[in-house]
Amino acid sequence: MSDWKALAEHYQSLESEVREVAVAIPISTARLQVIAVASLAKSFEFNFYLTSQSSSSSSFFLQPILRGLCEDVIALKYLMENVHSVDVEVLITSWMSQQTSESIEKQENFFQRNRPYQPVLSNVRAKSADLLRSKLNPLKQKYGWRRDKPSVSQMAKACSLDEVYDYLYAATSRTVHFSPSVLFRMGWGPEQPDKPYTFSTSHFSGYYDSFNVFYGSYLFILLCDTIKPLCQFSDNFQEIIEKVTGELNEWSRWPEVVTFEEMNVPKPNIFRYALSVVMSKEQAKKSRQTEV
Repeated sequence: MSDWKALAEHYQSLESEVREVAVAIPISTARLQVIAVASLAKSFEFNFYLTSQSSSSSSFFLQPILRGLCEDVIALKYLMENVHSVDVEVLITSWMSQQTSESIEKQENFFQRNRPYQPVLSNVRAKSADLLRSKLNPLKQKYGWRRDKPSVSQMAKACSLDEVYDYLYAATSRTVHFSPSVLFRMGWGPEQPDKPYTFSTSHFSGYYDSFNVFYGSYLFILLCDTIKPLCQFSDNFQEIIEKVTGELNEWSRWPEVVTFEEMNVPKPNIFRYALSVVMSKEQAKKSRQTEV
């Protein structure tokens, strides 16, 4: 992995406060608060791990985690900004029960077919389905959900994160789902098409390293900005987040899903990348002045 020294130092500086914030008593703490601090711990630990590694042969397999981090941000932002606080607790509780029930059903089906003599939890979906539906139907009508709960894409659009979700969904789907283009991308060899190529996920490890580190931090920034009303971060914490943001803005080239290199298209001149950094900084400066 490339040298992520600056980012690694920032995450090391954040660790003690993250550990202090990521604490809750589930039985007496609002469920929204619990999932917020749990998401913070999850995102922090992912980025802490990535930036502290000098090299990574598993970067290809780590990329799908970005999808979960992205969905955490979207769901929390949606719940905080688009759903009444009273309804949030009902939704989270019902959501948890529904996911558990569905998982038990799928688990039971798998073990019945593949290992029928091993005891597993019995399916409780039939007992709880009517109760869940009775709680979710009023919310479904109130908030205009197409199903019992909002889809991630619906939540993303409602809180203006649809382009982030679409982009990272496209990126991670290529490694989660069957993708001929990703499988072909694993082949490296001579330019002659009649010569043998070797296939390995490690061939693009540098690319996946950069992609994971950049977008892991990008999502961490979004998460912290989203949940700061719930977490009351210190001024020092906020300053370090601004430094992480500054580090990302200094990257001359944000990682793309499909690269010039893999498509055998000439890469733009280095000055184009340098210009994009300058223009992006100017745009960010104007946005801050507008907010003030």
